[in-house]
Amino acid sequence: MEMRDFEELGSCDLELTEAAQRAEYRMDLLLINAPNDQSISSIANDGAFPALAIISLGSALHARLPHIEFLALDGQVGGEEAILLALEREKPRIVAVSCLAASYGPTLPICAKAKQVGAITILGNDHAVVHHAQILQRD
Repeated sequence: MEMRDFEELGSCDLELTEAAQRAEYRMDLLLINAPNDQSISSIANDGAFPALAIISLGSALHARLPHIEFLALDGQVGGEEAILLALEREKPRIVAVSCLAASYGPTLPICAKAKQVGAITILGNDHAVVHHAQILQRD
């Protein structure tokens, strides 16, 4: 398992890891806590809580499937741009995004980028559960 934080990602400044330089390489899974929408962040919790959903999921996956390579990113810490860069660099096979009402806006370009790099995209958490029909009807 390889877990890196945003500081380490920033330090590599778009350099590919040794494994990523091989043409066949694709990270297995990218877990994302979407950042809050800046237009409503003044009324949201502004990232007051750690990204427990992706931390819990990542911990459970590592315990049961230690051979799976994944990266967990918290958009409340690194922001949307860092997530988009990580998606372009890592080209994961699966992207799982935790989305609340306050983070739905930034979730859309993140999911669009995930699909652009060929990832299976999974959307979860409160907003995705409550509004699944409307989300699936979007173009």
